[in-house]
Amino acid sequence: MAYSFVAVPEKSGHMLDAIGVGRDETVDKISLCGWRLLVRTLSGRREDYLCCRGARDGHYLLVGDITNLEEIRAIAAIYTSEAVTARPAELLVLLIGLIGVKALAFVEGPFNLVRFTGDGDVAIMSDALGLQPAHILFGRQLWVTSELKTVGLVDPEIFQFEQEELVVNAGSHLDDYTPIQNGVKAKPGAVTTVHRDDNHRSPIRKLCYLEYGCATPRGPPLPQAQKLIFDLLSGSVARIAGMCSAVAIPLSGGLDSNSSDIRRMAGPSRHH
Repeated sequence: MAYSFVAVPEKSGHMLDAIGVGRDETVDKISLCGWRLLVRTLSGRREDYLCCRGARDGHYLLVGDITNLEEIRAIAAIYTSEAVTARPAELLVLLIGLIGVKALAFVEGPFNLVRFTGDGDVAIMSDALGLQPAHILFGRQLWVTSELKTVGLVDPEIFQFEQEELVVNAGSHLDDYTPIQNGVKAKPGAVTTVHRDDNHRSPIRKLCYLEYGCATPRGPPLPQAQKLIFDLLSGSVARIAGMCSAVAIPLSGGLDSNSSDIRRMAGPSRHH
């Protein structure tokens, strides 16, 4: 499993050498379609998070965790037997090839599926809830990353922030809002695409793969709305806790939202 990444154009690959790596961290440095990547992982098995289809069809990097992996496998297995033994990244690529990118609406958990192609395009397919944030930054070079803090340490002058008063007084924000003027946040439930251009800022394309529909009446009374939210959250956590040996809870971490693992032990007295 890969849990974060930083990518720059190949000619700026030396910038990744300045990124600090912890003594106990496992990192993988990869070259893909004119890009240089640093990927932080929980295992050394590259096939778990990388699926290579060639420069034309793209190379796919899976960052994050799929919590309903076996359900996705069962759906894909209806169409092809390859899904039975496919690793996580390959399974999502198979599903998209069979059904289309809207198939990602079935996928649960914090994830980004990042596609690199030979023509310089990078497409970030983000989970519906935005639990695995990713950004595109335009500085002296182009950055595509889930680690804003790391980029800031390597290039302290890259961020151009909006005025604090405008951010605080703006009220609610869209789900892809970022206070960084020279950056773009990948939109949850969408495919955010940028083309590598060394001369000027390239346009960003965003295509939603998830269409929301209200299963309950709009504008319910406050007590009813609170109960609906509580039931959804508690039911989701209960399902994950019953299926998985580790539960990840996204926490606010300033520029980034990091994850903290809570390990479930055999007995209640051993929980920590």
